[in-house]
Amino acid sequence: MTDTSHRISDADIDRAKAVRVADNAVERGLVLKRAGRELSGPCPLCGGDDRFSIHIDKDLFHCRGCSGSGAGAITFTMWLDGVGFRQAVETLAGGVKISSAPVNLGPALPVPSTPATDHDRRQHEKAAWLWSQRLPIIGSIAETYLRARGITCPSPASLAFLPPTKLEHHPAMIAAFGLFATRSNPASSLRRVTSSPFI
Repeated sequence: MTDTSHRISDADIDRAKAVRVADNAVERGLVLKRAGRELSGPCPLCGGDDRFSIHIDKDLFHCRGCSGSGAGAITFTMWLDGVGFRQAVETLAGGVKISSAPVNLGPALPVPSTPATDHDRRQHEKAAWLWSQRLPIIGSIAETYLRARGITCPSPASLAFLPPTKLEHHPAMIAAFGLFATRSNPASSLRRVTSSPFI
């Protein structure tokens, strides 16, 4: 007899399949610029400036640097989080706002003509490095911290656990968020990461 207590429900799989890659990327705080029907920007795993792209209509993603590619948010979550099918479905079915329609980001914004300052570049590099050191929040002291404070909803993919890298460092919960370019401030597209030590 098959153990069905750990079986993923068809409804959860359907909910996870309904999530669009672009929606999931926005929910995670990825900083991507629109060009036609594609979003492009730094790869969330290997960095770069514009090597990562998402085709909005086809629901595909691809990185020219690390060769990560696939179709659908389940595959995207498996690739980005380094998890299996079950955990990707659970993440998508429980923690991401689902949209069955393609993302409508409006008309493409002009690319800023002035490059980011050295300070912005260094901050972006620091944030990317911190994010690359993260571990899943599930089962970590960060999840225990949230649950002890009555926060019982599924943790979004933009929250993670940052273990200490040196003896004098403390463990931290880390969150990624993005500032997306707007018509009034087209240069505000720096990905930011913030962390909070457990006290």
